Amino acid sequence: MNVRRQLGDDVMTFATPYRLFRDIEDSVDGCFLEIGIWKKFEKSWNDGRMMAD
Repeated sequence: MNVRRQLGDDVMTFATPYRLFRDIEDSVDGCFLEIGIWKKFEKSWNDGRMMAD
């Protein structure tokens, strides 16, 4: 399924089985996903909206 037209050229998607996703999510403590732009994305996601910029 190609969603590029809906999401735009500057958005990357990632698909994985749910069990692998949970393993990855459980091991992010201290990694780059906890800093900078990723924290802004997390806040936007938790607020129920995607980042505007």
